[in-house]
Amino acid sequence: MPTNGLVRPTPRIVAPAAAACGAALALCLAATAAAPTKASWANAANAACRTENASIRALPPELSTTALIGDLAAITLAVTHADEQIAAIPYPAVEKQTIDGLLAKVRTQLHLVTRQLLPILEHRGSAARARALVKEVSSLNVSYNADARALGARVCAENPVPSLSTATV
Repeated sequence: MPTNGLVRPTPRIVAPAAAACGAALALCLAATAAAPTKASWANAANAACRTENASIRALPPELSTTALIGDLAAITLAVTHADEQIAAIPYPAVEKQTIDGLLAKVRTQLHLVTRQLLPILEHRGSAARARALVKEVSSLNVSYNADARALGARVCAENPVPSLSTATV
């Protein structure tokens, strides 16, 4: 069959080559679509924090040390659950350091509250030490909120009431 100087590939070669290119293109598109973005991470983190914040807002405002202890225990459970959900959200590699720092700050706050502040309150320990812990946790919270906002997780940067920042210790 004349080709006018051009080589015409046979259909047996074209069809598999086209299928391979199509499959490779589909794989690339799927990988790109599935790759986490800052926005996809922020949307998922905001959803986790929205649930956490709603459960905290449902708590009665603290009126006494006993009520504060109960509120803090409930808040730490809600925050722990949200932290676990946020840690499981896929994130872009470029945001790893910021997200790891965000999670480290909340885990440090949880540790300070559950391992130090709650025992002081439960055993009527040093009020000065309790106030110092509240100040330390609040400082970490300010930094956490700034990181959360920078990542687009504005709901995670909310401080629903009751919260440690509004507590009287």
